[in-house]
Amino acid sequence: MKASAVLIVSIFVLTVGCIVLASDDSDACTGFYVGADVSESGNVMIGQTADGYPYSPACYVYQEAVSNVSGRTIEGLGGFVYPLPATTYGYSSSDVLIPGHGAACFGSGSINDQGVAFTGSITTFANKSALGADPLVENGLGEDTAARIVAACASSAKEGVDLIASIIDEYGSSENNIYLFADKDEAWYMEVYTGHQYCAMKLLKDKVAVFGNENTIVHLSDVDTVYVTSERLTTLPVEYGFAVFDDGELDLLRTYSIPFNDYCHMRTWIGHRLLAPSTYSDDYDLETVYKHLFVPDHMVSVKDLMDLCRDRFDGTDYCLDEVYQNVRVIGSESTSEAHILVVDPSLPDDMCITRWSCIGPAEYGVFFPVSNLVSDFYEPFAEMDNTYTLENDTAYAVFKMLNIVCTEESYSDASSTASKDLVSEGVKDYWSSLEQYYIDIWPQVVMKAKAIHSDSPDKAKAYLNSYSYGVEKDIYAEVKAVLDGTVLGIGSVVKCNEGREAFTPFVDVAIYGKRYGWSSSIDGNTMTLTREGEKVILSLDDPDTMVKGKLRYGELEQNVEMHIVGDSFRVNIKDISMLEELGSPVVVDYPQKTEDRNDSVFVVCIIIVVVAVAAGAYVFMRR
Repeated sequence: MKASAVLIVSIFVLTVGCIVLASDDSDACTGFYVGADVSESGNVMIGQTADGYPYSPACYVYQEAVSNVSGRTIEGLGGFVYPLPATTYGYSSSDVLIPGHGAACFGSGSINDQGVAFTGSITTFANKSALGADPLVENGLGEDTAARIVAACASSAKEGVDLIASIIDEYGSSENNIYLFADKDEAWYMEVYTGHQYCAMKLLKDKVAVFGNENTIVHLSDVDTVYVTSERLTTLPVEYGFAVFDDGELDLLRTYSIPFNDYCHMRTWIGHRLLAPSTYSDDYDLETVYKHLFVPDHMVSVKDLMDLCRDRFDGTDYCLDEVYQNVRVIGSESTSEAHILVVDPSLPDDMCITRWSCIGPAEYGVFFPVSNLVSDFYEPFAEMDNTYTLENDTAYAVFKMLNIVCTEESYSDASSTASKDLVSEGVKDYWSSLEQYYIDIWPQVVMKAKAIHSDSPDKAKAYLNSYSYGVEKDIYAEVKAVLDGTVLGIGSVVKCNEGREAFTPFVDVAIYGKRYGWSSSIDGNTMTLTREGEKVILSLDDPDTMVKGKLRYGELEQNVEMHIVGDSFRVNIKDISMLEELGSPVVVDYPQKTEDRNDSVFVVCIIIVVVAVAAGAYVFMRR
């Protein structure tokens, strides 16, 4: 099957799947927490993979702070309306479209200018007895509004917990959910069981947690910490006869939740196994109650959590890609957006959070850093597609298409032996190297922003806005290059390099090179890259011919796989990796983005002033 035909079929299948499978894939998020004392960076981390339907677009949204404006509300599905205070905080959120509800979205996570991080929309399931005693409230709080309310109104993690608790007390909850909150000082975890019953606990700094769509608190005495609970959490089950006790103590898990199921419980198990293999090396067991909080085998890094977000039970008997087909993995094709929220207490509140964002399925996506001081996003990352097709240029759609290409079993040209495994591993390797670059370079970006912030928070904001906008613009260009090169290059993999062990993607040379200190210039079909007196020249004699370019470096001259799209010179990464080897990682200095509308207004104002002065002078002279 030709590549273009596969893409067309994939789009058709995906679109139909949105309708047919919509009820099967919406409750599959996986949440996690890493305490500051067991974090490699010394910073608390919370996050989740926000799984939606087969096609649930996601984007990033910013809401400005508002001062002294009364009468505003946040409205949700089912008629829920929450009155906002007159003054609210600025925040950005990762929004996921809810199919069948127009433009309605749920906020999978939010970070505000007070240094409060929130992640939610992790659906859980209460049993019939609990819901019969305290039903969900149709017009109560839901995942479509919680992230925005916390971000707009909470100045600390505890304040966020108390806020959600008070709203459930007054309005009720329309869903069973788990919420996570964090700030510089502490982190909290909250389980919402029924319409009005909940339990929140302050998390321990020397522990971690990973959980599928299931509650994990068993007894209130299991962890010596602070709790916030609904007034009737322990008395309601006794009153209605569905309480389950262990040695005289209420078992919250068995009292309120449905029995364990593979769909949720296997993800809880693999999370424990990934972070603490010495303790959880046994095979999966449906009946085992995996600890809510546990000690990891090593200090956990943000890269560890990125890998967790992609896990498909790799290396176990349940690997989805090999033998075990009927499970729900963490690294699902239905992930709309994944994020890791890191809170650094050494930074000012309004820039102390880094959101490591991945739009679309994480398995073939890339995580990149965004500060809570950032208010501007590159347009494809800020645009929400509500057409439910891949025929658009949003970042979500492009990454979703790349995921299809990398997971499509039949994706190979009749003349090629390239397989899905060869293609997918090459793409994963490239994104992993890019993530490592950002992990290595981000501390330098933050320190520069912190220094600027000490003199001018506004200038620090402008710097981080420009940096993040530039990063997103580069990533968007790169995923386009990787996707196009994958589609165009698969048929030539074997013919161009017999015996290659893995397909390697095409990359945008100018973008790739500048991360390692190379500047570039273009003259027709030739690109020249320079760095500290060194020069690399790429040329394509016949721009209509694929994979027949030339590379020259000193006396070295070699053929390269290359093609040109507009002013984008795209070369196979295997042929251009010398730029990384010869250079060293640098912080890219992105130009500050200009606002056309503001510039226009400024020009108009200048013209008005000039005309007014001229008119005044004319009138004065006439006198």
